[in-house]
Amino acid sequence: MNPSAKLSVCMIVRDEEATLDRALASVAGVADEIVVVDTGSVDGTAAIAKRHGAKVVEAAWQDDFSRARNVYLEEATGDWVMGLDGDEWLDDSCRALVKDRIATATADGLQVVQRSFLPVTELITYEECPMTRVFRRRPEYRYEGAVHEQIVPAILRAKGTIAESDLVILHDGYAFDGEVAARRSARNLAILERLVAADPADSYLLFQLGVTRKAVGDVAGAEAALGSALDGDDGRLGEYNVEQACLKLAQIALGKGDHKSAITFAEQCLARNEHNALALYVGGLALIDEGDFAGALRCFTRLRASPIVRDSHRADVESVTTFLRNKLKGR
Repeated sequence: MNPSAKLSVCMIVRDEEATLDRALASVAGVADEIVVVDTGSVDGTAAIAKRHGAKVVEAAWQDDFSRARNVYLEEATGDWVMGLDGDEWLDDSCRALVKDRIATATADGLQVVQRSFLPVTELITYEECPMTRVFRRRPEYRYEGAVHEQIVPAILRAKGTIAESDLVILHDGYAFDGEVAARRSARNLAILERLVAADPADSYLLFQLGVTRKAVGDVAGAEAALGSALDGDDGRLGEYNVEQACLKLAQIALGKGDHKSAITFAEQCLARNEHNALALYVGGLALIDEGDFAGALRCFTRLRASPIVRDSHRADVESVTTFLRNKLKGR
């Protein structure tokens, strides 16, 4: 136990004036130090960071997220680091927990839950993803990967350990459709295409490439990359990414009218997370198309119980559930 452990909250930013104040306010009283690496802002980002007492470091953007994040690791002085993005903020319920969690931690890295809010058109209100965002500051711990960068490989290579935590980071970068999301996906796609060309057997890169291709509308390319990621997985993907790959392949199969494949992939997704609402929805629709109304009803009954189904879609879920019940009763 180290009750005096100091926390450095670290960020890379660029033109984040719309959301940066929220992010930094969320760690006020939690962070002993804030380090912000600005990769070329032309708005008021740097001024906002300085108002919160942050150390602002300018670094040229080089199409490499790890390179930028490693700049803040060189500048940080705390015992622990928390990585935060400009469109994220620490959940209020966790503000009083952070210092205790790092003071009592025996692991070298702590997984947090990133809760990403989705556009209002989506079936569910948010998705949750485990991410190692809090870790001890050590010289051997450096980010890897030009995009979708990771700290975990460096921690594990140094014989460190990762533990789950009850910390939650909120994120609304995916909540808004439009030009910003399109630019982000296009930027990531270019980097990922280059990385996969250099290392075509890397299952993690293939997974991220598939996700990004799907986001830009390249369905065939997404299907190929996600399939290759699953087929060649060497254990790097982890359960969450395998779950997500199966979900996206189920969605693609349903869109193509390949109901049997959609059911198979949805079942594989649900085998890893029985509460995955999107897999229940996709699997249920595919089962209806295959005439398996009993199986579809099981999916929609479970979907009805999900707390993250958006209110605007709940009536549709109820309607389908009622239809299936009546169908099985012969009405």
